[in-house]
Amino acid sequence: MKTIRNLGVVLGIMLMSTSAFSQVSVNFGPKVGINYSRLSFSGADRRISNRYATGYQGGAFVRINIKRFYLQPEVLFNEKGSRISFDANQGNRLSGKVKLQSLDIPLLLGFKVIDSELFNLRISAGTMNSLLLRDQSAVLNNLSPDARFRRSQFGYLAGLGIDLANLTLDARYEGGFQRINPELGGRPRSFTFSVGFKLL
Repeated sequence: MKTIRNLGVVLGIMLMSTSAFSQVSVNFGPKVGINYSRLSFSGADRRISNRYATGYQGGAFVRINIKRFYLQPEVLFNEKGSRISFDANQGNRLSGKVKLQSLDIPLLLGFKVIDSELFNLRISAGTMNSLLLRDQSAVLNNLSPDARFRRSQFGYLAGLGIDLANLTLDARYEGGFQRINPELGGRPRSFTFSVGFKLL
C-alpha cells in the first residue's frame, strides 16, 4: 500500500512538472538600438556642465516565457557618453565628449499586460552588470589626470516594450548604483530605444 502511495506521489509530481514545462516557451534573437546618456560628473569649483549625448548598442536577447511572465537576459555592446564643459586652468572654458564602450549584461523580469499571438504590451525591470572595455575621455585629463573609471559597474533598468509578431520594441531607463569614476562622480543615466527580431 505504501509503495502504491509513493508511486502516486511521484506520478503527481511528474504530471505537474510536465504541465509547468508545457507552458514555458523561449524566444531569442538579435537587437540594436540607440541611447541618450548623461554621466553627471561633479565639481563645484570647476562649474562642470553635463549634457546628454547619443550612443548606440547591439547584441542579443533570450526571453523565457512562463504564461504572462518572462525572464530576459541579454548581452549588449554599448557605447555611452556625455557632453561636458568646465572651467580649466587660467580661466579657460573647455568642452568635449566623453565616450565609454562597455559589455552590458542586463537581466530583466517582465510581465505582459496584453498578451496575444500578434501583439504584446510588456513592462519589465531588472539589474545590469557593465564591464568597461574602452574609454575615450581625454578631455577629463584637464580635470584630473589621475582619475580612473571603474572596470565593472552595477546598475538597474526599467521600461516598456511592444511585440508586433516577431518584431520587439523596447524603451528603457537605465541608471547606475555606483559612481563610474570615484573621483569625479559620473553616475550614469540613460534612455535607450531598441528594436529586436525573434528568430524563434
